[in-house]
Amino acid sequence: LPKSLPPTPLLRGLDPDDDPKLYPLIDSWAALLSRQFDRDRESVLRRTRDADVRAVVVFTSDVEKQHDVMEMAQQEAGFLYCCVGVHPDNVKHTNEKTVEEWNKTIRGLACVAECVGMHSGLDLSRETSTHYMQEMLLQTHMRMAVEVE
Repeated sequence: LPKSLPPTPLLRGLDPDDDPKLYPLIDSWAALLSRQFDRDRESVLRRTRDADVRAVVVFTSDVEKQHDVMEMAQQEAGFLYCCVGVHPDNVKHTNEKTVEEWNKTIRGLACVAECVGMHSGLDLSRETSTHYMQEMLLQTHMRMAVEVE
């Protein structure tokens, strides 16, 4: 670890002279498919590797880009992994048929080795009309996570 970092609860007890490889870093939530990275995605990955980050879990809140997240993880297998699922933002303009398609896609991707998790959740600050669908998706994804373990 760099000697210039102030002691924080996370870093207390770590000797700055220790080999950084004793404390592997994993970026657990990277939105690398975001368009803000379109111009320098490769350099972001290079800098991440140069910083001794051992692995990166990539996600997207855009349900239509689930396959792209998986493809990215497969291209960088052993370094990039992915999380698939549906962010509550996507629930606003949907119907049951679309949700069934999402769930079928997510189930298939969740079984691939590069997928290390599923993301789902509730955002009850959103329009009340979306609460039922959010709850339904969360329950479905929790059952699915157990099934695809």
